[in-house]
Amino acid sequence: MLKKELEVEKKEYLLMKIGMLFDDDYYIKTLKIPANYIKGFQYYCIENTNFVMALKSKNKTMTKFLIVPLAEKYIEIISDEN
Repeated sequence: MLKKELEVEKKEYLLMKIGMLFDDDYYIKTLKIPANYIKGFQYYCIENTNFVMALKSKNKTMTKFLIVPLAEKYIEIISDEN
């Protein structure tokens, strides 16, 4: 049970980091993520190992590089749902 709680805390920490790194305008205007899907996209990003490693290493350039293909894939996923 403690292990599960630790995993939740780690994910919350990563969500906080990604939230501070990029503002909503970046998701909407640059990545073309609809506003109501931003939080879901952030969860999607922190499931990607390479993205998490870049985020933890505070490498903003690599994080920006990795978020673009994740956004493209996420948009594809949400468009298939609709």
